[in-house]
Amino acid sequence: STGEEMMVGTVSLSVPLRIRDRNQGNISAARSEAIQAQKELERVALGIRHRLAEVYAEYAKADENLELYRTSLLPEAEEMLKLAAVAYENQESSMLDLVHAQRVYRETSIEYYDALCEYWKSLTLLEGKLLSGGLEDSSM
Repeated sequence: STGEEMMVGTVSLSVPLRIRDRNQGNISAARSEAIQAQKELERVALGIRHRLAEVYAEYAKADENLELYRTSLLPEAEEMLKLAAVAYENQESSMLDLVHAQRVYRETSIEYYDALCEYWKSLTLLEGKLLSGGLEDSSM
C-alpha cells in the first residue's frame, strides 16, 4: 500500500415524505366548517321549533277563547236579552233591566268579534310560519 488508505463509508440522509398529509390542513378546516354548519343548522332548527310552538300556543288559546264565546258567552247574553225583552213587554221588569241586558249583549258581541279577530290573526301567523317564513330565523 502506498500510504493512501481507502476509506469507505456510508452517509445516510433522512427526509420525511408527507405523502398522506398533503391536504390534512384543508381536510381539517373542512371538517371544522362542517361541524360548525351542523351546529348552526341545529341552532336555527331549535329556534324555529321554539317559535312555532309559541305561535301554535297563541293560536290554540285564541281558538279556545273563540269557542267559549261561540258556545257559551254569546248565546247566554242573547238569551238574557230575549228574556229581559219579554219580561219588559209583560211589565215584569223595568226598562233599566232591559237596557242592562242590551249593554251586556253588545259588550259580549264586541268581545266575541275581538276574539274572532285574534283567532284569525293567530291562524294567519301560524300559517305564515308553516308556509313562507318558517325557515327564517327570527333572531337574526
